[in-house]
Amino acid sequence: MPEPLTSYIAECDDKFYLARHYLSNCCNYIGGAGNKLILGNIAGAGADLQSAKQEGQKCADRLHGRYAFKSFYLIDALEWIDDNWPSVPAEYELTWLKIAEAWIADDFAGRAPTIAVIDRMRQILWDEPFKVTWAARPEQEI
Repeated sequence: MPEPLTSYIAECDDKFYLARHYLSNCCNYIGGAGNKLILGNIAGAGADLQSAKQEGQKCADRLHGRYAFKSFYLIDALEWIDDNWPSVPAEYELTWLKIAEAWIADDFAGRAPTIAVIDRMRQILWDEPFKVTWAARPEQEI
């Protein structure tokens, strides 16, 4: 996978985990304030702060986890790309033997256009001088 994509994923992860940490701290402070208010007999304010704590905790839970949330499509998309990034294929050398084996394996499929191309190449060569030593007759010494 390309390095810039890896760094974007790490940056997004860092931001989300930091946001969750700060939000969890906020929830703890609000919960503590709610407890103090309840002890001071200001029950209505305490109940509201407790509800705020619960809502804040729901938000923190949504920010936590790779696939636990659906609100943050960017990180999901980047993680999907990371998981599905194609690997670099091995070098491939096409040889006459591989071509022949492929024809044989596929019952000579594509033979008509192949022969047509070969015949056209022969036609082109008819008017050119013949200087290929590897094609010399075997009885001749090179």
